[in-house]
Amino acid sequence: MRAYQRRQLKQDQFVTTTRETFSWAAEHRDPLLWGGAVVGVIVLLAVGTWFYMQRQEQEAEAALGQAMALYNAPLSPAGTPASPQIRSFATAAERATAAHAAFQGVASQYPRTRSRVANGAAVSVDDEKRKPAP
Repeated sequence: MRAYQRRQLKQDQFVTTTRETFSWAAEHRDPLLWGGAVVGVIVLLAVGTWFYMQRQEQEAEAALGQAMALYNAPLSPAGTPASPQIRSFATAAERATAAHAAFQGVASQYPRTRSRVANGAAVSVDDEKRKPAP
């Protein structure tokens, strides 16, 4: 009989607490709705910002890849006709100038991404441009 009474007391406390909670929520309905709306807007802004930054990161990586392709483009020997499929340069200075511009473009267009390393690459390419040709 005692176990039954203890279960009844626990159930009654749960029921009472639940009723009080719902009663409080009904009394404070408007502030709760406003608070929920504010939290919802904040969550939407955070998720939207995250998706935007991910898209920017992908675009920056693609642009950095193109700049790296310019930096690694082959030099074509003098008198060799240019191939339309492969970008090549006549001199290392031309290639360095094109790569420098590409790296600078990536660094300035995507300053808040990990591809900002392009700025360091542009400086390195700029140093390479200053080296005398062998």
